[in-house]
Amino acid sequence: MLPSTRPTTFLARHRALWRPSRTRRAVAGLMVAAPALFVAREAVAATAFPIETAHTHVAFDVASVGFGKTHGSFSSFSGRLALDLEHPQRSGVDFTVAAASVTTGSEQLDGYIRDTFFDVAHFPTMSFQSSAVRKLDARTAEVTGALTLHGVTHPIVLRVAVEPAADGRKVLGFVATTTIHRSEFGMTTALPLVSDDIAIQVSTEAESAE
Repeated sequence: MLPSTRPTTFLARHRALWRPSRTRRAVAGLMVAAPALFVAREAVAATAFPIETAHTHVAFDVASVGFGKTHGSFSSFSGRLALDLEHPQRSGVDFTVAAASVTTGSEQLDGYIRDTFFDVAHFPTMSFQSSAVRKLDARTAEVTGALTLHGVTHPIVLRVAVEPAADGRKVLGFVATTTIHRSEFGMTTALPLVSDDIAIQVSTEAESAE
């Protein structure tokens, strides 16, 4: 719900807060990867891969009127992966992000997003839980699952770009992308000044525990 201020007042305030910082961080690119990357509930043969948090980036892009795209990321998250290369459908992932860990390069904007968009006091986390993995080709996979955001759960599909490791290390990585409509999760603040479309990017690498 929009604040109960005059539209022109809110517009000016929002634009001032949403102005992108010059210190935006670039979203990490494609990591070293393997074709089927995601954890599985029924995968008795799946190999466990703890997520390397130091090499994991959870980021988003959002467009706003007059300012182009703003890039944001999250610094606190946890998750688990398992991988069955022989049977990719047995693989999967679940992942949880602390909403309050959002950062855009502007402390003032970060606080505004935490309170006004994410409402972290009531919805401190967001999570993704996969339900199906499909290998499209040697370099691409599709992961279907449920995203819970702002207290609302909707199905989403992640497109995963993959590439085999070239140096023989037992390290796997991936970059997963999707676009959601935040209004479907009850996040309607500042529409259409701030876009309904949120592009999400997750890149990581993980080393086998074995």
